[in-house]
Amino acid sequence: MRFSRAHRIRKSREFLYLRENGRWIPGRFLHLRVGERSADPTHSRLGMAVSRKVGNAVRRNRVKRRVRALFQRLRADLTVAVDVVVIARRGAAEASFSELERDLRHGLRPWLSSPA
Repeated sequence: MRFSRAHRIRKSREFLYLRENGRWIPGRFLHLRVGERSADPTHSRLGMAVSRKVGNAVRRNRVKRRVRALFQRLRADLTVAVDVVVIARRGAAEASFSELERDLRHGLRPWLSSPA
């Protein structure tokens, strides 16, 4: 399944809105800003911030691919539509897929139908 534009947060004002109004959820490898979508509750969206502190371009892109895959996997279990901004931390490039999944699942736990 393709990760279309409708499923992405792309505009800086949307990132800023979540920064000011979203719920802050820190994690070991991923920090999240989460806000419920009341304006358009049809689908959840994902935005990412992966700085050069995470690693070179290859490492940053690997983190982004993994987070997108995890978000698509968890999107079906979300009970409401949410906007999520993922901020990758330094160790995210060295983290395993399951460690990243644990961080993302922990952050989205209040909105997941199956919290396990």
